[in-house]
Amino acid sequence: MLKRILGDEKSKVRAMECLRYELGEPDSSGRRRPVVIEGSEFIIDVDTVIVAIGNGSNPLIKQTTPSLETNKWGNIIVDDKQKSSMDRVFAGGDIVLGAATVILAMGEGRKAAAAINEMLAKELAN
Repeated sequence: MLKRILGDEKSKVRAMECLRYELGEPDSSGRRRPVVIEGSEFIIDVDTVIVAIGNGSNPLIKQTTPSLETNKWGNIIVDDKQKSSMDRVFAGGDIVLGAATVILAMGEGRKAAAAINEMLAKELAN
């Protein structure tokens, strides 16, 4: 799970610090809640982070990534294979459709995965 986003001296994202969790003991309702594993912090180097929580578009996407085409509601515009206007960037789910079902998001994820696989196979063939 994300702990924090790390930036460089120019306030550009450079990495994410993450934590590992395990399920704790059951509470009075029988539910086991996630508990941080002490000392499990790890860093993932990144150059872009898109926050994907909720079902509305994040206004920062349009502000920070002007080459990514969006509609008037801030949703990312994609083709029939879930490819966005940016090279090698695919999207699906609520950020494309607006609030929708998990089933639709999963279907879009499958289409995107197939398109990404096809793109990578072509690159490997060249």
